[in-house]
Amino acid sequence: MLLACFLLLLAKNARGQFQFEIPAEMLQGMMGGGMMGGGGRKGAEWPKTENSEISAEFEWLVNTEWEGKTSKYLLLRDGFVESPLKECEPEGHCLWAANNGRVLINTPKLKVVKFTIEGLEQVDRKKLDNKEESELQKVSLVMEKPSKSTGKKGKLDFKRVAMADEQESMISADLYKILDVAEDAEQSAIKSKYRRLSVQYHPDKGGDPKVFNDIREAYEVLDDPEKRRQYNLGGMQLVKNVEIAWKEVEGQKAQLDAQLNQVPKNHPQYQMFKQQIEQQKRQFDKANVESKIQQKLQSEELEVLVPISASELYNGVEKKIFVFQRSMICRGCKEDPTRPECQDCGRCPPEKVQVPKYGMTPFGRQVVGMREKEQESRERCHEVGVEVAVRVAKGAKQGSSLKVLPNMGHQTPGKFPGKVNFKVQRGSKEDSYRIAESDLHTVLHISLEQAIFGFSHLAAIECVR
Repeated sequence: MLLACFLLLLAKNARGQFQFEIPAEMLQGMMGGGMMGGGGRKGAEWPKTENSEISAEFEWLVNTEWEGKTSKYLLLRDGFVESPLKECEPEGHCLWAANNGRVLINTPKLKVVKFTIEGLEQVDRKKLDNKEESELQKVSLVMEKPSKSTGKKGKLDFKRVAMADEQESMISADLYKILDVAEDAEQSAIKSKYRRLSVQYHPDKGGDPKVFNDIREAYEVLDDPEKRRQYNLGGMQLVKNVEIAWKEVEGQKAQLDAQLNQVPKNHPQYQMFKQQIEQQKRQFDKANVESKIQQKLQSEELEVLVPISASELYNGVEKKIFVFQRSMICRGCKEDPTRPECQDCGRCPPEKVQVPKYGMTPFGRQVVGMREKEQESRERCHEVGVEVAVRVAKGAKQGSSLKVLPNMGHQTPGKFPGKVNFKVQRGSKEDSYRIAESDLHTVLHISLEQAIFGFSHLAAIECVR
């Protein structure tokens, strides 16, 4: 009955040429609820006896693919597995974990299969954490127990790192170097430099067309203050992501206009439809859209703990300088990571891309929505120490906020940096005392003689009023 109503509604909608979106939950529910003989397969679940955690020491496994003779597994963040195995085809049906020196892969049929990691003693740990393929190839995942059919232990070898797609249309060189200007150059200096270079490298004067196009594209970004800001914060990927977001908005506005155009102007309810469309279009106000795009493409808030010594807590500090290690994009190193200035640059934080989400519908397997998928970035990043001045109140509590700075988070290709909340961490490495609420604790090493006969000890802590 529900399916018949749905098809009738769809047919009516087709005659009227109106468009509407069916919620993914409805489409999946219509199949999963038993319609057309449905009832989806059950995914893997972790038994209570197994630890499903991915420990920080195994972060290098995230977004890597491993292949055996008959199987292949892509280990995603949050413990999900992508695999061509039929039992893994519904998203989220296969799982993985890594802790206590081993890797676990959990599928609905095979259940939990445990692997030990071989070859770790051969690798450069820093390069491995950076997911350099030359180091990953030295490592294998070997089953703890031999196969019942062959009597041999199965092995998974490294296949690839799941990287963001290379976009040929997107320039990868440093735009400032293309125009030969400083990063803090005035807009007038950028325009002047562009005019000279565009004449010098124009194809009509024997210049290289690719060089000329790079110069033109660099100028189109750096000449626009907003696009320049986006490039400085998140590279060319952020500039492209904002452009795509605006195109989506224009497409939504065009759909609303198309819906109104389907209604004859002499229709008695035309004015009512027009008012409804105009009301919906008000959400596309430029300031409102810019704010929503910023929120959509912004990284999450980052909390950074600032060590505060016992004396600083006792006296308070009007201006304490804390050096925040901020990840910054190495511009131009995506094009050639072997350049001398790129040697200290490692892999950037992963990028998140929108990919189709599939589900079973009355019409077969179709796209029912979009989901975010994490992929390793091709850009390179390095850490830069940024000095931040904070004020420390007397007796500041653990975790209390010292300062919040917008757009100060780590740079991620394609994203606006999030805000950073600097918070109190009571105690520092220099302290000889451990802070516990209102008390101070320390470990005092004494001799056997002192332990037997007793002693007196005067401890001093610097508390200057």
